[in-house]
Amino acid sequence: MEGFLVNWITAFPNFAAPLLLACMGLIICERAGVLNLGAEGLMVVGAMFSVMIIYNGGGILLGVCDCARWVKTRPQPIFRV
Repeated sequence: MEGFLVNWITAFPNFAAPLLLACMGLIICERAGVLNLGAEGLMVVGAMFSVMIIYNGGGILLGVCDCARWVKTRPQPIFRV
């Protein structure tokens, strides 16, 4: 049990870092007066798109770059608060 707890505590920052970055982005958007509710969905769809590119033979670097490009250039509905 102790080994599991130590492993879980040491792995926690790896799993929490992407969500913390998304939360920081949402906080900045809220402070600017823009409502964006799709941060977690963007991460999931971007990850699936990246895996699809890598699986089809694009390579890891191309998959990561295309994921970032897709997330940046998608149509963004903006709701002002």
